Amino acid sequence: MAERPELLVFDGSVLRCDGHEWQPQRDLYAVLGHPVDHSRSPVFHNAVYAAVGIDADYVRIDVEPEHLETLVTAAADLGLCGGNVTVPLKEDIAALCRTLSGEAQRLGAVNTFRVESDGWAGHNTDLGGLCEELAIGGVGAGWTGMVLGAGGSARAAVCALLDLGLENVVVAARAGPGTERTAAWLAADKDLNARVSLAPWRQLSTGLAQSLVVVGCVPFGVDTHAVLPPASTSRHALYYDLRYGDHAPPSPPAWESRDGLGLLLAQGALSFTWLFGIDAPRDVMADALQHD
Repeated sequence: MAERPELLVFDGSVLRCDGHEWQPQRDLYAVLGHPVDHSRSPVFHNAVYAAVGIDADYVRIDVEPEHLETLVTAAADLGLCGGNVTVPLKEDIAALCRTLSGEAQRLGAVNTFRVESDGWAGHNTDLGGLCEELAIGGVGAGWTGMVLGAGGSARAAVCALLDLGLENVVVAARAGPGTERTAAWLAADKDLNARVSLAPWRQLSTGLAQSLVVVGCVPFGVDTHAVLPPASTSRHALYYDLRYGDHAPPSPPAWESRDGLGLLLAQGALSFTWLFGIDAPRDVMADALQHD
């Protein structure tokens, strides 16, 4: 059996590995993104597959947004059975899925998909994973919440904060199509429109609050420190950045900071359960990440 590749590229017609056409030898699952070589999802997914006896490979597939529709149409012929989606493709994938779960419909974004005979089914586990992670940090009613970014992950952060009991959330967004789509998403829901405000990408300000949580949901390379409001010693200030590993930014001074590795594990476990209908052994997943 051919060795599982580290990275495949969909060129609009075939999957390629190191420039050569590649055909899977068994069921293929993947994380889709552009770029996607940073993703550590294959580390724990392949460990779980081996642990529970699933005969499949999980790889990274780099696909440019303009090739997404072709990939969705050709997925079955390419051997692709399902997997996950990372930035910047979550909203685009949602628009191409035949069916969406309640979570994916709510967010207008997909991070987990399954290839079915009549099209793709889309789901979103970022919301559930973020609720888990932020609750561990003590986030709940009485906190002030802010989100940096306006993509699919930012929508999950907004809904997670509201679901955890926060009354209002501020979203700081850079100008662009993502911000326009998020503005339309907010405007289409009366409750969201009343509780979530969209702010320009500049330093945020906040009044006195018992506790403050800021969730960073921006691509790799985007500086968020200049946008953060000043941390105050009179309140609990938590900064949760979805980036992780070498792509995680330095911790901002005076903030309690966490990176997105915990979310990667939580949403990955929920994705595995949705795909295969069995509970994910999170100890196996965590051990794989720790020893990677």
